[in-house]
Amino acid sequence: MSSIFPFIRAQFSDSFRALSRTRTITTAGLLLAIQMVLSSYGVIEVTDSLKISLAHLAIAPTAILFGPVVAGIQGALSDFLGYLLRPEGPYFPGFTLTNALVGLTCGWLLQGRKPSW
Repeated sequence: MSSIFPFIRAQFSDSFRALSRTRTITTAGLLLAIQMVLSSYGVIEVTDSLKISLAHLAIAPTAILFGPVVAGIQGALSDFLGYLLRPEGPYFPGFTLTNALVGLTCGWLLQGRKPSW
């Protein structure tokens, strides 16, 4: 169990270092814009209370390319910007935290993986 912690630490530090590159910020910004469009128009309404969104599909490329830190920031920004663009009720920071954790988890599991399709 102790042998996995240096790997996780290296993964997070590499992802954090990627934030200093302009290419990382611009690519993550473009994927964030795609995620915002998918959250607005990529919604399948099954019933009035059940909606299936395709917005989280844009987190996977960010997680694969740049790792957990960048994907977590993208998840948090997508929730906050989504609230600013289309507010539905009061702002709840728990949803922002949840989206950040989704990005962190995807980045932790998917960083450096090649698509197998």
